[in-house]
Amino acid sequence: MNNQNVPPHLNQRSWLEFEEETAAAMCESVARELMRLSIKTSAKRVHDTRVALRRWDSVWNVLERDDWRTKKFWKQVGKDLKTLHKLLGELRDWDVNLETGRTYGLPQLVLTAWRQERAKIAKKVRSKLKRIDMDALVKRLRKFIRTRPHQLRREIAQNRLRKLAETAYDHLEPILYEHEEEARKLEEAATDPPSHHRLRLSIKSWRYLLTEFFGLTNLQLVRAQQILGKYNDLHRIHRLLEDDQRFAKLAKDVISRLSAQSEQHMKEFTDFRKALPYGLRPEVISSETKE
Repeated sequence: MNNQNVPPHLNQRSWLEFEEETAAAMCESVARELMRLSIKTSAKRVHDTRVALRRWDSVWNVLERDDWRTKKFWKQVGKDLKTLHKLLGELRDWDVNLETGRTYGLPQLVLTAWRQERAKIAKKVRSKLKRIDMDALVKRLRKFIRTRPHQLRREIAQNRLRKLAETAYDHLEPILYEHEEEARKLEEAATDPPSHHRLRLSIKSWRYLLTEFFGLTNLQLVRAQQILGKYNDLHRIHRLLEDDQRFAKLAKDVISRLSAQSEQHMKEFTDFRKALPYGLRPEVISSETKE
């Protein structure tokens, strides 16, 4: 792309300045949801916190590549965020299992067993939240985002390993290209549930990178992630039922319908999987170009 067509916020600012601003905005989003969750662990707050942590991870993956991470940060903040995110993800999976199970008419015996499994994860979440001093965690997170860029500037100036003057676009575009190539390779190899799951995670990472750093939302990526997400949810439930001898016979009809729905999702994904938006970049269109 001609750099004249790159949006000013990416083409006229240094990569570290842009990362600092992006990290600060994401920090506030995470801090807000963590504080809300610490007051009440409702289903909506669990969902909102998961979304905020997913967005944080997408930004942090880039920051980590650029040496933002420190041992102190991981010990005081990062480890707790990762553990909490994992637990909330497990809680969400059981919520989906139960919702889908009710929709497909699973026997109460199965639903009761699954509610018990969900209760175990919910207990772990509450226990984890009790062990975290959320006020202190949020303060440490904010301090880190505020002070780490200054440390990085000194380190980079001393070591001269990178150019601080490099624009945000020139610095981030190769990372975006890597995500695209990873997704392309995974799409070519995706033939079974595990490989489709890996592709879904790659598309999710690609989508969030475009959104958080390039300001782009692409409905094709959103739809691909949604379809593969539903496919993954159904496959997980399918396995839960088939792997438990207590339920396999009871839910034989449900298992059959889950398989049929999974096939339908794969047919829908096949319609556009070869046309994912590789090469999508933000661009300013001048009035001369429009004419």
